[in-house]
This record gives sequence, structure tokens and C-alpha cells, in this order.
Amino acid sequence: DFEPAPSHGYFVEGSVRGAHPITGSTWTWAGMNLSLHGYDEVLSSPHMVYAGRLLVDLAAGDMPTEEIAEIGGIKDYGAFGGQWIGRGVRDRRFLGKLKVIQQSELRTDVFGFDFLGFRCDTGLVAFADVGWIGYDWDNLSGAFPDDPWRAGSPLGLVFGAGVGVRILFNGAIVGRAELAASPFEQRSPSFY
Repeated sequence: DFEPAPSHGYFVEGSVRGAHPITGSTWTWAGMNLSLHGYDEVLSSPHMVYAGRLLVDLAAGDMPTEEIAEIGGIKDYGAFGGQWIGRGVRDRRFLGKLKVIQQSELRTDVFGFDFLGFRCDTGLVAFADVGWIGYDWDNLSGAFPDDPWRAGSPLGLVFGAGVGVRILFNGAIVGRAELAASPFEQRSPSFY
């Protein structure tokens, strides 16, 4: 209903990507991405919205590490870990060719004000990012050799959660400041 800060609606995207010597690459791999975003108003007063995103990103073949660390689509994001996907975990820390990620946010409006002719609407957000990371098709548990972080998560699950402040400038630009933590990250909490 309002692209910068939706209250209800959905957004779906899918993409494919890959490389092969026919295209001039030294790598041979293929990948696909499906992303489902949904928004629903939980309360009207105060205005509170649930925002959720389910991401499925699968790849196979001989891939460079930088591609394993990305989730493709309209915009590429690093995952799992970082300011967009896996908040509370350092950027691109948990890598795998198989990723299923659920992001949930609860957003509420606080107050609005005018500043130098600009309209500023402020809000609060609480969020959680949960991801299942499979290292490769023959290693679905996500266990990396000699990587102790997975000892407490034999299914390859990782997560982070946090809170933040949102400011919508002139109904067009969203600024966010967030603090997130994860039990899988020694360098926690992280500020974004």
C-alpha cells in the first residue's frame, strides 16, 4: 500500500543466476532465489505492523566464495550475517549454497514532526532473523570442517534479534538505527 513503509500487502520475487564457460566464465554453477514479503496491520491505534520475509536461495556447482555469500534477486544481499539478513551476526559469517531464511519485524509508529520543511515520522521496531544454512547438497547439516559454531545447532540454524528506531523522511526515505545480538556471534551486540 505504501512502498517505503507498507502497512499491508505483499511482494514476491524470483530470480535465477549462474555461470558457465560458454558465457566466458571459469566457473560452472547455477542458482535460484525466491523471496516472499508480507505486511499486515496488527493494531490501528497505535499503528503497529507485522512485516515478514521468507527467502529461499539454492545453488549448486563450482562457485566462488563471493557468490556463496550472496542472496540474489532485484537487489543482492550478503547472507547470513550483516545489516540486511542475519542482523546480530557479523557480515557474511555463515556461508552455504543452501539458505532458507525467515525475517520478522514488528513496527510501530511513535510520533511525527516537521524539521526545516521536511516531515519526519518516527517509529520503533523489534525483529528476529532465523536462517537454515546448508553447506552443500551433500552436507545439509551445514557442518563446516572444524567450525565449532554449529556444535550447538546440528540442524544448521542460526539467528539474531534486536530492536531499532526508524525515521521516515518526507514519506520517501527510511532511515534506521538498530542494535542486534546473536548467541552465535562472539562480537555481539552489533549496531547498524
